[in-house]
Amino acid sequence: MRPALLLCFAAVSLAQPPAKPDDVLARAQARLADAAAAILKYTCTQTVDRRYFREARQAPRACDVIVANRRKGRTRPVLMATDRLRFDVEVTDGGYEIYAWPGAARIATEKIEEMAGGGPLGTGPFGPFLIDIFANPAVQFQYLGTSPLLEYRYRVPLEASHYRVQAGVKWRMTGYDGTFRLDPASALLKQLTVRTLELPADTGSCEATTATNFELLRIGDGEYLIPRRTNLQVIGRDAGFTESTTVYSACHEFRGESTVRFDNPAPQASSGPTFSGVVHAPALPPGLPVQLALDTEIDTDRAAAGDPVSARLDKPLVDPANQRLLAPAGAVVRGRITHMEHHIEGENYFLIGFTFETLETPAATLPLNIVLDSPHQVQDPRTRTGRSVVTTESRTGFHGGGTLLLPTRGSRCLVPRGYPSTWITLAQP
Repeated sequence: MRPALLLCFAAVSLAQPPAKPDDVLARAQARLADAAAAILKYTCTQTVDRRYFREARQAPRACDVIVANRRKGRTRPVLMATDRLRFDVEVTDGGYEIYAWPGAARIATEKIEEMAGGGPLGTGPFGPFLIDIFANPAVQFQYLGTSPLLEYRYRVPLEASHYRVQAGVKWRMTGYDGTFRLDPASALLKQLTVRTLELPADTGSCEATTATNFELLRIGDGEYLIPRRTNLQVIGRDAGFTESTTVYSACHEFRGESTVRFDNPAPQASSGPTFSGVVHAPALPPGLPVQLALDTEIDTDRAAAGDPVSARLDKPLVDPANQRLLAPAGAVVRGRITHMEHHIEGENYFLIGFTFETLETPAATLPLNIVLDSPHQVQDPRTRTGRSVVTTESRTGFHGGGTLLLPTRGSRCLVPRGYPSTWITLAQP
């Protein structure tokens, strides 16, 4: 019995007094301010899965009724569609965010609303939200309790807010409130919830709520507070809503800056066919048919808009004006998936869009602007309906391109490696 008593007394003597909520909050604010001032440039990959719901019992209602019904589980949501995006976010000085497609040769300022393809997309968890909340003298805080994290409520009034919401081609400011949780020992931010006030009518939405989980991650020589998972829910004025889940991965220090090159590339080890003879590589004339075989398998369970894709020329490209060889068979073209959508309600089908941007020949890497030849039809091999596939033009934000529509009875489609397609060259924009 004596050792047990000794252990018990030792535990009591080492116990720490409970953390004072005001002191922990002050430490958290100081840490976040210091982190924002000393943050290095780093890049993370974001994968965004979005789900679109409509309300089965649509009827004109005020936003407060729509939101209350949603929170109390009185709605009957019907899942209409899903889509997936993937892009890189660079965090610059002060924690501000710049977006680009994955693996782009250069990080550049993109219009995030175009990258989102018209659906909802939230920004700000790396720095702007934290600065707006914890370094804003107009923000009010209230301690709520411990369980075991310390939980607080906050409010950012409209006049002190930097939260913007898109309304057509305009942007509207909104105030917001929410809660956050701090670790009582380290004062680290663990969870943050952001809920807007009722949004302006021209946004088409009632409110938006963002919930983010944070953790420390080592990048370079230091540790930084990184969002690991964010959930954004937007409630519409038609009582429908969307859910967007963002997962952050592959965070690393961003060093230097690279540029896109359209001149002769550096020699590289060849992984494909070799060619002999002189290959001329002027700009491709418009109206030239381009037959491709996909080099990249597209699995809708994993693929996302923004993912790189590649294909190879099935046949050599020849200038019809003078019969000059422009590119040999086997030359590689590279591009991206422009959208990855699954439409569920009614007809069950996938939309998979592509755009190809460069053509690699033994002599040069050329800019490429091609669209799918029309009509272009394909059938999902797992269906027995015999329904064909139509093509449409690629979405805004990508020049050229084309879209496959694949009817399916299931929740997954596969475009196999080697899948053939015919494209037509366009004049360079």
